[in-house]
Amino acid sequence: MNNEPQPVEMWTLRHTGLNPTHRQFKLTTEWLWRVCPAPGNPYFELEQEAES
Repeated sequence: MNNEPQPVEMWTLRHTGLNPTHRQFKLTTEWLWRVCPAPGNPYFELEQEAES
């Protein structure tokens, strides 16, 4: 996953240079989270078995 802002900034500046009337942009982000059961949770043991 790339979290570097530079490619987006470069695209924005290049796009605005080529299209001077395009001055507003909507930033949309996506966060991917993973939740793992803690030891003692019944699902913890099931997940451990599935990984073996």
